[in-house]
Amino acid sequence: MKPTQIQTPTGPCFTKLAEVDAQYAAANGYITGLERPICDSFGTFNGTQYLGSQAFCVAPDGSQIAGFMVNRWEAVDMDCKCARDMNAYQNTGIIGLKFSCDRFGNYARTGCYGSVCYCQDRSGNPIGDARVNIETLGTLKC
Repeated sequence: MKPTQIQTPTGPCFTKLAEVDAQYAAANGYITGLERPICDSFGTFNGTQYLGSQAFCVAPDGSQIAGFMVNRWEAVDMDCKCARDMNAYQNTGIIGLKFSCDRFGNYARTGCYGSVCYCQDRSGNPIGDARVNIETLGTLKC
C-alpha cells in the first residue's frame, strides 16, 4: 500500500498566504497593517478581501476591482460576484453586456437588458415574470 502523498496547495492566493504567514512567523506574531488573504479551495483569491477598516472586491488573481470598496463593518453580505463577472467580461474586450452591481459588488436586486428591466437573484439571473421598461424601473417590486 502506497503512503498518501500530501499535496502542497498552489495558486496565487496560497502563494501570497504563505508569504504573509512567513512574515508573521519572522515577526513573532502580529504586524500592523498586514492582512492574511482569504483564499478559495482552488488557490485563487476570494472575491472579498480586507485591509484595515476597508473591504474591497478583487479578481481571482488578487487584483483590486475599482469602484467596490466599503467599510469593513458594512461588508457582512459582500460577495463581489457581480463585480467579478463584470471585470472578467470587460477583460475580454467584448462590449454589449451591462451589469447591475450594488456598491458591495453584489448583483443589485434589479437588472436590465436593453430597455427591459427585471428582478434578479444574487447570481444575476432573472427571477419571476415581471418585466418593465427602464423608464418605469422604480415601479418594479423585487
